[in-house]
Amino acid sequence: MQKVSMICLFTASSFLCTLSVASLHSMVSTPWPKKLTRSVASPLDTQEDIAVEKNYKIASDFKRSKAIWGVYDKLADHIEDESSPGKKLNTLKTKLGELILKDGQIVLVSPLSFEGVTQVEMAHLPYKKEGKHKLHVNIEGLTKEELTALGRLYAPIMEGIEGYEEAKIKQMSCTKKRSRLSCELAVSI
Repeated sequence: MQKVSMICLFTASSFLCTLSVASLHSMVSTPWPKKLTRSVASPLDTQEDIAVEKNYKIASDFKRSKAIWGVYDKLADHIEDESSPGKKLNTLKTKLGELILKDGQIVLVSPLSFEGVTQVEMAHLPYKKEGKHKLHVNIEGLTKEELTALGRLYAPIMEGIEGYEEAKIKQMSCTKKRSRLSCELAVSI
């Protein structure tokens, strides 16, 4: 009888040991006690998916040509992030490029290099005078070809900015001051 009780005790202890190992194994895969998490929808969750539009200002400086009336030679281009005014992101100083005022149009002329080949790009932009010294280009009134040419002219200065290929020009205006002409483009990406 003692043998039978010993066998029953041994069987019961091995069964309990197997159960405890199985229980321990299940606890490792899913920790216990389980942490309660609560999911709450908030307006901040939906804003992560919305792309934030960034605004930039591109300024070009021109100086009147002494040789030809109505022609301005380019001095420099620079770009500023509108969210941090005064901080210039990129500045290109160049003597290549001209702005011509002729028959109610601003004609921008600039050489562009692409894959070792230099091409001359031109953009014809109709303008309206606002006051004595301000010229305004109506961007909404431009054709697709004029907008594309304008985008190609200002692409080299925007190359360092992420997503510059999808840049949209919002407005353009130029201001005359003595022998200088300063043009500004408002661009959003």
